[in-house]
Amino acid sequence: MRILGSNFFGQDSSLFLLDTIHREIFAMSTERCTRIKHDTLDVTAILRAHPIADVDAVAHGYADYRVEREVFGSTIDYLEVLRASRDLFRPRTLADADARGGWRRLVRASLASPGAAMRYAAVRARRRLGPRPLTPVALERFIRSSLRGHRIDPRTVRLYDHHLSHAASAYYFSPFAGRALVLTIDGYGDEHFSKAFVFEGRSRELIAASRAEVIQADGGPDLASIGYIYRNFTEALGLRPNSDEGKVEALAAYGARDERLYRDLRACVTVSERGFAFDREKVGRFYDLGHLRAEAARVGQESFAWCVQRWLEDIVVEHIQRLQATHDLPRVLCLAGGVCANVILGLNILERTSFDDVYVFPAMSDAGVAAGSAALAALEMGEDVEWLRACVMPYFGDRVSENEVPGAVARAGAVRAEKVGAAWPELAAAAVASGRIVAVVRGRMEFGPRALGHRSILADPRDPLTRERLNASVKRRPWYQPFCPSILEEERARLFERSLPHKHMAIALRMREGFRDQLPSAVHVDGTARPQFVEERDDPEYYRVLRRIKELTGFGVVVNTSFNLHGRTIVRTADDAITDFLDSGMDELYLEGYRVTRTAASSSG
Repeated sequence: MRILGSNFFGQDSSLFLLDTIHREIFAMSTERCTRIKHDTLDVTAILRAHPIADVDAVAHGYADYRVEREVFGSTIDYLEVLRASRDLFRPRTLADADARGGWRRLVRASLASPGAAMRYAAVRARRRLGPRPLTPVALERFIRSSLRGHRIDPRTVRLYDHHLSHAASAYYFSPFAGRALVLTIDGYGDEHFSKAFVFEGRSRELIAASRAEVIQADGGPDLASIGYIYRNFTEALGLRPNSDEGKVEALAAYGARDERLYRDLRACVTVSERGFAFDREKVGRFYDLGHLRAEAARVGQESFAWCVQRWLEDIVVEHIQRLQATHDLPRVLCLAGGVCANVILGLNILERTSFDDVYVFPAMSDAGVAAGSAALAALEMGEDVEWLRACVMPYFGDRVSENEVPGAVARAGAVRAEKVGAAWPELAAAAVASGRIVAVVRGRMEFGPRALGHRSILADPRDPLTRERLNASVKRRPWYQPFCPSILEEERARLFERSLPHKHMAIALRMREGFRDQLPSAVHVDGTARPQFVEERDDPEYYRVLRRIKELTGFGVVVNTSFNLHGRTIVRTADDAITDFLDSGMDELYLEGYRVTRTAASSSG
């Protein structure tokens, strides 16, 4: 059975092909093909890059669009216009996609691609005939029509509840085959922003649900939710909402409590074992950007971030504690949903509740509902999904062929490549230990926001200037953002206080105080790190990198950040990799058996 799970369009749109006969997975987010971060375009961009055939069923991690229709006026026409617009203008970056450009841009694009211009004009004209509401029936037709253009004709298209899809992704990929509490938290989906389930095998029970109530905000109607309040704080800080929330989390470590702001945040929400409920009057101020910006100016940006971060931690921990006090729950917890990308929240859950183990699905954002909906469809169709628990590392994407590298090098024209073959792990390790910053592209791409050694930038955690250099000349992002370490599993007990064998950089842990000064670029100002613990069975080549670094430095630790520049997505192709390498201050690129460096001319320029 070949089941194509999807977040077919919207924030972090994605595909997840589940082959239950061969027990194989292919998964990718649209952003990796378009290089537009958190892309909302439908998944046909993936199908252009990776044709998929013989699909039996399609699943989508969203069941109903009532609120989208009634509150936001969402239509099928918008999806068609967005696709046609992208085909015409062909944006290469997030800034390009946001740009308007007026008639001149339209004329230039039309001259360059008259066929795309005609399709764009046709869908715009159809839109003027009257809106077609985004209903489940209309969505199924849109999905089928989109797939037919790529020679995919599934027998069935199934729509699943958004939070149930999140929960299924977290449970069926977790190591917990028995009973587990599964908690989802995000901005919104299918009328809710959080649900709690108890899963056991094929059965599940919903034990808590938090509805996203419609409120009137300064920009019109909006939805009261945990994720959206954090989004509003992000925007008030001048950052990009629904994208830069991790920067708020990082900045919070430099702040301090402001009693009035924190008190107002706590007063707007009631927490119980049944879920979260917002006071419509009191929550309104947190949807007023003018008020939030004034608060940020009053308390300072760092404390502004601290208050919303601590509020998030406290209310989620309180909800979980109440669930534990009310229900007979297992001592293992699975998490999914965009809010669960907050690694300090994960640390608080681990430290302040009585769970023995916590698992966060690696693609915890809405990209992950593609995996969850595929698993739900497989279960509904009588297929076995227990084998998914063996898929520990989310290396589900495409790979760069060794044969592609010479052509990409020739097209770039400012680099040279030396074939090093299987010796690359030891060479990369030696380069890192000597203070060089190297990029690595090898094997199948990670599914989810974290680079886990296949699309990574690696650097020496012992050098206190590594973080500054990475932020300033490589990633080009704010000074206060920390970097995460990949660490040998056998180093875990030595370096960390309470810990768990977490492999996906989705939970922060506290580094032992004695090692913080020795590994300054792997730890944040609050003493935490977001580690990936590596075992040989997970990835033998990456394990070799860390083993050699330990032999050279005494620590099996490397700074590992995703191979992308600020505002760009993780590289997918050989051309992407060389472009980002040349546009940064990195020293070497290990690209599928080749060591790529700049030519003398490009280095001096």
